[in-house]
Parts: sequence; structure tokens; C-alpha cells
Amino acid sequence: MEQRKLSEKWLRTLAEIKKDFDEEMIPAQIEEVEDTNRLMILFEDLVDEGTDTMGEFFFLPSEEGAQVQVFMNVMTVDAEIDKERIGEILSGINILNNFLPVGAFLIDISGEHIVFKKGYEMSTFLSDKALKEAVDLSMGLSVSIVKDFAYMILEVSRGERNADSIRTYFNA
Repeated sequence: MEQRKLSEKWLRTLAEIKKDFDEEMIPAQIEEVEDTNRLMILFEDLVDEGTDTMGEFFFLPSEEGAQVQVFMNVMTVDAEIDKERIGEILSGINILNNFLPVGAFLIDISGEHIVFKKGYEMSTFLSDKALKEAVDLSMGLSVSIVKDFAYMILEVSRGERNADSIRTYFNA
């Protein structure tokens, strides 16, 4: 598919999903960034009470005539990381990532935020309806993983859990 038409299709899909979040009164906006559009959604209290998570959802620009498109999910948890416990935190993240079905947690380059990243490949030939369904599924899975597991990393950062307890959780 021609890149311009594909980009228009992506924007329509993100706009439809934004409308769904608007109806639920969840803050969302679309921004044009680096040759694509990003749907930005603020999830309040997703991981921990008083902790916001910013979701960024976008298609990676693809080459003209590409048959595969990649939909990225990047979720940043706005929680303070105890830099004195960074080794234990990174160990916990490594253990957690080994048990995740898709995606991975990391500490951002500034060392201040927990981030979950996942890319989802799909055909460029999907109908508008199938594309929206695939994007909804991808976003829902990412939100679920962050909601269900990011708290463990925060607990390691606060000294309430050690990294190995994450392994114990999954092996129980």
C-alpha cells in the first residue's frame, strides 16, 4: 500500500480509538511526531495509587510497499526510582521480562522511570475494522501487563520486595 494512504489509515485508526477514550473521559490526544502520529493516553492510578502512566501508541513509519506494519506500545510509569537500589531493580526487571509473554520492562535512559515497550507486527493489508481490532488488542495487552506486573518493580525500588521474589511469584 502507498505510504501516504497507509499513514492516513493509521491516523483514522488512532482517531477512532481516541474517541473511545474520550467517551470514557480518559485524557487522550494525538500528536504528530517524527513522520507518524502518536496517540498519547494518561492512565491514572494504573500501577499504584497516585502514580500516573503515560501510554504512547504509534505505528513505526514503514518503507513504500511494505507488507508489514509495526504498532508500538510504550508505557512510562511516572514513579520515582531509588537509584541506590538500581542493581536490584534491574535484576528484578530481568527476571520479570523472562516470564512475560510479550514486550519488556526497562528503566529509561534518564534512570528515572519504568517503561514497558512492545511492538506488534501486522499486515498492511488489514481492513480498517481489522486494523482497529488489532490495535485495540495490542493496547489492551500492554495496559494489562503494566497493570498486573509493574507494581513489582516499584516494590523492589521501595525495598518492599527483593528481585528474587519475582521469580518465586511466577514459580509458585
